Amino acid sequence: MDAGLDTGDVLARRSCRIAPQDTAGSLHDRLATLGSQALLEVLDQLESDTPPRPEPQPAEGASYAAKISKQEAAIDWTCASEWVDRLVRAFNPTPVAFTELEGQRVRIWKGHPEPQVAATEPPGTLLRIAAGSARVACGSGTFAIEQLQFAGGKTMGVEAACNAASTPLRPGVRFGKPLQ
Repeated sequence: MDAGLDTGDVLARRSCRIAPQDTAGSLHDRLATLGSQALLEVLDQLESDTPPRPEPQPAEGASYAAKISKQEAAIDWTCASEWVDRLVRAFNPTPVAFTELEGQRVRIWKGHPEPQVAATEPPGTLLRIAAGSARVACGSGTFAIEQLQFAGGKTMGVEAACNAASTPLRPGVRFGKPLQ
């Protein structure tokens, strides 16, 4: 250990691929397993006649990561659909990506980008509801919302949300802050 934050020598490294459908939660779980396996291997090596050889961490490329604020999870529909997808996956399970719809906060838990689908409506417009998802126009492409959560409610699929008596989900509504 060193006096600095996350500095000091490295005794083991592990890596894994990040799949297109991974969320922060699924990646966390996979990395926790890899990390615990690496720790046990290093502890075994430290007790043996062949301890691991420490490697200094390169200072180049290192940066401080500030604490994540909830505002960072706000969806900007003017961005590309791939960006919206990455934001949704990065903030799942916490603090969860969100947007506004008719004055209420809506948390977006799951969806997928459709970069090849061009939208003629303004970003944030709900274009259509079909096949278990709500297609929303983005700066480029569309984002298909699959699971969402209204304020005070539970997480649900788009079909269940559409069947709710007071649902604001209908083509033409706009996600995001109201226009001034």
